[in-house]
Order: sequence, then C-alpha cells, then structure tokens
Amino acid sequence: MTLAGYAERLAAAGALDVDSVDVDDAKRIMLHRDRVAATLGLQWEAVGDRTAQELLQVAAALPEAEAIPVARLSLLSGLAPKVEPGFPSPLREALKVLFRWSLVEELSGDALRLHPLVREFAQRKTAGREAFGEGCAGRLGEAPDPQSVLRDGY
Repeated sequence: MTLAGYAERLAAAGALDVDSVDVDDAKRIMLHRDRVAATLGLQWEAVGDRTAQELLQVAAALPEAEAIPVARLSLLSGLAPKVEPGFPSPLREALKVLFRWSLVEELSGDALRLHPLVREFAQRKTAGREAFGEGCAGRLGEAPDPQSVLRDGY
C-alpha cells in the first residue's frame, strides 16, 4: 500500500487532518482521538489474527500503564506458554503479531505494556467486557499449575 493510499484509507475510516482544522483545543483533542482510533482500527484489521486480537483484549482488561508479565497473559488468555518441541507456542505467535504491529510495547523481563490509547481502543473492541473478564478469571482457575507458569515464564 502506498503512503497516499494509506492516507486515503485513514480519511475514509474517519481520521481527519487535525492540523488543517480551525477549531478550539477541546475539539482538536477529540479530533486527535478520532484519528488515533481510525489508525488503530486499520491496525486491528491488518492484524487479522483473532488469537492476537483476543490477547490484546486480555491485556487491555488489566490496569492502565501496568507492566504486564507475559506469564500472566498466558494464564488469563489460556494460551499455552510452551508446547511440544517442533510446534510454535500460540502465546509466542500472538505476541509476535502484536509486536510487529506495534500494538504492545515490549519491556525487559518478559513483560509488556499497552499505550493508554491502545488499551482504550481494545477495551471498546471487547463486547461484553464483564463476561470477558469472567472468562479470563475462569481460565486462571482452570490452569493446571499456575505457579509454574508464573515461575518459569513463557
């Protein structure tokens, strides 16, 4: 996709050229949020991996700007941190996608963080947030050995 094509697609998705709009600061902030939401919406579509999208939603359910241990994401999402030799870990594959699209920030010590705007966007993409949170909690309770996941990481 060309840069001009991407700009056209952003405009069609609702992003406005905030710099060229003659509005007050409050309106400019709102327009900026719309522009960011349109950009994140295109990234969300481009990810095209439902597992990665769900993992982002799990991360968005956690407190804002928190360093999220990958092992915690594994437990809450139900994605295996390790699998049999010769097979890719669903957790690692989903994380690769999110890192590739810059939807999460990789931190040292097997942790990641979401930008507040990415977190807000992912929360809005989560239908039935209460039920979604209950599902995460249920997966945590079903984990055979959560202490080993937390101890050994992914």
